[in-house]
Amino acid sequence: MNKKLKLACAVIGVILCARMGLADAWENLPNWKWGANPCVPEEIEGIVRGTPVGDRGPLEDKLLAVLTSANATPDAKAYCCRMLMRLGTDKCVPDLAKLLGDADFSHYARLALQRMQSSEVAGAALRAALDTAPDALKIGILGSVADRRDEKAIPQVKALAANANADLASAAIGALGRIGGKAGLDAIQALKT
Repeated sequence: MNKKLKLACAVIGVILCARMGLADAWENLPNWKWGANPCVPEEIEGIVRGTPVGDRGPLEDKLLAVLTSANATPDAKAYCCRMLMRLGTDKCVPDLAKLLGDADFSHYARLALQRMQSSEVAGAALRAALDTAPDALKIGILGSVADRRDEKAIPQVKALAANANADLASAAIGALGRIGGKAGLDAIQALKT
């Protein structure tokens, strides 16, 4: 596709998105599917960018309403998790925590919680999932706990390092190294090979 045609398509897309009302973006979000209507995420991202950080509570509420809706598409729920990575607060943690054990949404939920670095509630949700999530999902959760350098998770991570599942044990050992600090080093040195 030549540059002029690409530019024309982009301009038409912007015009079409601009004609769509802001309310329509929120109304259409529960039924949204990847590739179906690019105006929906573009409009919502524009709203987020244009809203001061301290005034984003109502936006978080709208995202949570879609995330917890029984009728929302999986794509819409995944998109809501991705947006909560940017603007989520402690308020969204319980709903994201419920998804940590879900094979379809665990990745999206844990990344949102992982990025909430200063939230103790988010850290607690990730630690709780280390006890309850299926082993296949714990590997990703370990990565999020390690990224947060959550020393409170060291006892659970150390226990997982002794797991019979070699992939899970390896991920746990790696997580201890990434958590680091004296506590992480002590936990690694205490492991029995």
